[in-house]
Amino acid sequence: MLVVIYETKFTSLFSVVCSLVTASGYSHGAILNNGVLYDTTFSRGHFDLAPPVDDNRKVAVIEINGDCDEWITANLGTKYDTFGLLFWFFRVATAGRMYCFNVVEKALSSNNVHLDLKWRKSGGNILTALLNKDYEVKVLMGKKFNERYIKKPPG
Repeated sequence: MLVVIYETKFTSLFSVVCSLVTASGYSHGAILNNGVLYDTTFSRGHFDLAPPVDDNRKVAVIEINGDCDEWITANLGTKYDTFGLLFWFFRVATAGRMYCFNVVEKALSSNNVHLDLKWRKSGGNILTALLNKDYEVKVLMGKKFNERYIKKPPG
């Protein structure tokens, strides 16, 4: 399993808003499991397969032993927590919904990696917590990430 934390994309209003709301230089999080990328986005509205990373976007990548197939299967389709993200600073969340950093935290927990982030789930806090647990972080451009990690469909 890989944790993928995206740097803020300043040409995207939502990316900038997310970065400002969470007070982090990172605006999105995803997980890669067995060569398949998963995330949840405001525009899609639920947890599902993610598109490849934009070629020119930087991502921080952390390899975690094991996989989270069971967790993914159990959570596919979970609705996006727009309210929880927009009111993140006030510790508001909608039960049964997730935004991208919840996905990362919960997928890690399913793999027995507990970060104790409390209510503050952000890309920067996730990276700091993983570094404090001695995980190695690699920074890649999207093009290199996609070439290296995304499983190509047969044919």
